[in-house]
Amino acid sequence: LLGEQLTAIEAGELVDTHVVYETMDYMVTWPDRFHHPREDLIYGRVAELDAAVADNVDSLQRDHDKMAKAGRDVLRAIEDWRDAEVSGGELVKRGRAYIDHMYEHMNSEEKLVFPQIQDVLTVEDWRELAEDDHLRPVSDPVFGSRVQREYRNMARKLRRNVRRGVERGTLVEWLSVE
Repeated sequence: LLGEQLTAIEAGELVDTHVVYETMDYMVTWPDRFHHPREDLIYGRVAELDAAVADNVDSLQRDHDKMAKAGRDVLRAIEDWRDAEVSGGELVKRGRAYIDHMYEHMNSEEKLVFPQIQDVLTVEDWRELAEDDHLRPVSDPVFGSRVQREYRNMARKLRRNVRRGVERGTLVEWLSVE
């Protein structure tokens, strides 16, 4: 969604500035405060058990801190853009750099580290991690049981995008059957 909004800004199209802000606010608030700390617990355990995985895990943990700072910087740039203190072009550049880095990070986790974690951690390790997890469970403010007020514009935009995608897919499938 953020990428779509950045493309629209770059093209000089009108965008809902609330959606742009909400999307980045969600990225800064949710993963950095609730998702990454849980990953860091897992990464720490794996690093204790297998020195060969420790470097990869340490790199990802440092990257969580780097992404949190970068996310806050993009959020600030959005605020400045809304106040006409930062150009749309500058916002697009910073936003795309953030998105690109996020995808690199997730690909590294999924292709390199997650398989290593599966090989290292036992059922007992997972049980102990669950017991050691003192982080309060929090419902996702967008994809949880109820969308929080501050993310309603973003949630509506996401639903519309999904609906359009399904409609397009159905049309393409129907036309190909014809």
